[in-house]
Amino acid sequence: MNIDNNIPIPTADSRGPRSPIPLPLMEVGQSVFVPESVKAPPSVRAYANQTGDRLKRRFTTRKVTENGNAGVRVWRIS
Repeated sequence: MNIDNNIPIPTADSRGPRSPIPLPLMEVGQSVFVPESVKAPPSVRAYANQTGDRLKRRFTTRKVTENGNAGVRVWRIS
């Protein structure tokens, strides 16, 4: 293990890839389908809960199959 000097600390925006799920942009009554190929259902639920807590909004999720694709639909409810 090496000890390094002068390595800059990444900015807060470079923490990793942003989620492809547009929850922060959703209005009450809107929903989005997230196929399992994009994100596993438990991860979608966790992301919806974390985003809701952070933005003071409420989301609900249901496992669904749409057009033969399994996934999760997320609704903004408040």
